Amino acid sequence: MKDILTQNNTDLVREILIIRKRVEESITPLELNAYKKWLLDTLDIFDHQIQNNFDLIKLDQSILVSEILSETQNLTINLRALTERYLAPILRYTSNDLFCLKAINWLHEQHNQSKDIPFAVSDGSFAIFPTTDTPVIYFLPASSLNNLIHIPLIFHEFGHYLYAYHQEEMDDLVKDLQTKIWNKCRPSYIGNDPRNSSSYESLNKIVETWYEWMQEFFCDAVGLHVGGQSYLKTFSIYLRMMGRGQFRVNENELIQSSHPVSWLRIKLLAKRAVRLGLEKQADEIVKSWNHIAKELHIKEEYYGFYHSSFGDEVYRTLEDMLIESNPIEFKNFIVDNNSSNLIQLVNKAWSKYTEEPGDYEEWESTEIDEFISQN
Repeated sequence: MKDILTQNNTDLVREILIIRKRVEESITPLELNAYKKWLLDTLDIFDHQIQNNFDLIKLDQSILVSEILSETQNLTINLRALTERYLAPILRYTSNDLFCLKAINWLHEQHNQSKDIPFAVSDGSFAIFPTTDTPVIYFLPASSLNNLIHIPLIFHEFGHYLYAYHQEEMDDLVKDLQTKIWNKCRPSYIGNDPRNSSSYESLNKIVETWYEWMQEFFCDAVGLHVGGQSYLKTFSIYLRMMGRGQFRVNENELIQSSHPVSWLRIKLLAKRAVRLGLEKQADEIVKSWNHIAKELHIKEEYYGFYHSSFGDEVYRTLEDMLIESNPIEFKNFIVDNNSSNLIQLVNKAWSKYTEEPGDYEEWESTEIDEFISQN
């Protein structure tokens, strides 16, 4: 067993040396300095743990074998996770990432919760690792990194970080909403009637699903609160051509689904947008989704997972969640033509994209260069 443990720890040392060399030689912008430092510091911790394993191996005590084996396994798993999840954002970096990194940095700088956290960007569909004890990684398609029409979707992903940062308070608010939904829908009498028992089980599934749904509704609310019309329009155009599943999902797929039906998200976003003074924009996106649904011969149906009677309670809960997380509001940033202002920039982009599409590409390129130079 001593030879096995020695061999595996030696292999870990070799792997770390290779990773460290790649990280140290990588050329990255200032925005990735904190992320790179975290990577190198983590490798230092791993090195220290491996050296401790070697010290214990040298003692040649059978009573220590179980401990050394467990530590070696943990190190191997953690190093694999580091390699698979956290190494790519550094090694894949190109100048094409710079605008997106600066946009995220600008967003983080506006919030006390995220001012000093390491972060990075990687390839994939729009998503995030919203952890608070390791660096945050945003995932974007390559075609969206320098696309002012798509970039407002990072506001939604940032919402997931805010939820994680305030998780205890957020979970309490969501659980309170779940109780209210259960009380609104519970059978008046269960008894021994199997039909009532089935209704009870179905209601529990609905209530459980709302834990995931409220996180998505909250992130949509953050996106709108931060981005204004830019988020509303981006969310709509990005999802509305993704097929019938954006409008209606069968009952079995709704059970413990991680995301609400997109058409429902649009309706709740539009309601909130009206209250924020974006009546025209809200009306436009609702009409566009209704036109597509009509063409597809789809009628609204949520199989009890959503009912209009939930609406006010959901809205009030989202308001409380926004108060708790305190994201910036777009109204406070659409005040001038400052090219370093991300909110101003993405909202100007939508106006230009809509009103002067022929001139948009050149305008976007110029504006992105200006944003980079000023940030």
